[in-house]
Amino acid sequence: AFRTDYTLNMSFFQYTLMFYIRSIQYAAHGVIPGIAREDLLNIYLPLPPFPEQQRIVTAIDAAFAQLDTIADALT
Repeated sequence: AFRTDYTLNMSFFQYTLMFYIRSIQYAAHGVIPGIAREDLLNIYLPLPPFPEQQRIVTAIDAAFAQLDTIADALT
């Protein structure tokens, strides 16, 4: 159940979730750890305008490409 009135760049959403994964994992509780629907619905995810989402994704992708280049050079 994801609610928004804005256009969402799915890569932006994925990177945002990656950023918040620690708090999501911390929210997991119970005898068998899991993530409750309420835990996800109560997380605030900043949602900038779509062009800004695209700029953020482009910057993150460029940073990951640089990291890949550095990792390849080290091996």
